[in-house]
Amino acid sequence: YDKIGALDGERCDDDDEPAEARDRRLNCLTSAEVKLSLVASSPASQTTINTPGYSAATFVLYNSARLSQILASFDESVRQGVYPSLPGGNVQWHLLQEEEEWEIFFIYLLPYTDVLSEAVHQLKLHKIALHLTGLSGSLSRYYSRVKILRDPLPNLIPLIHARVRFIQEVQNVILSSLNILGLQQLKKM
Repeated sequence: YDKIGALDGERCDDDDEPAEARDRRLNCLTSAEVKLSLVASSPASQTTINTPGYSAATFVLYNSARLSQILASFDESVRQGVYPSLPGGNVQWHLLQEEEEWEIFFIYLLPYTDVLSEAVHQLKLHKIALHLTGLSGSLSRYYSRVKILRDPLPNLIPLIHARVRFIQEVQNVILSSLNILGLQQLKKM
């Protein structure tokens, strides 16, 4: 609990947060760390929970919360008239040009149903946990380098829309994985 609290303190920047809300989040993170550690290991191997300075669950939930915040910021900007609403119909995926976008798309989004199938048919639930932590690592590199919500210039709107739809698809995979693993999503950290 204390190690998770220290990691949470590094990522959470709300000094005005009530102690009760922080305790709920820390309990959620601690529970997620135990569950993810147990599920992420192969049934044939021994599991130890040792988080000296790193927590896979905290990392995954932080990335999920970050996506929630980006999507909420986009929605709020649409309400304020800064950005137009996402268009219906086909996404202009060809506008995604960053290496990390295609890495996430081809390594984590497209094969997700195969990962689920393997987990079910071959009794390898740990594959979902490993897929989720790998996706979180790629996602973290992506949004630390690429600005998703850019200036609302007319020539950038199609790219912003493509990236928001991309982030929505990534968030769907993350939330599906969290749900399957019995982990609670955090919308804010």
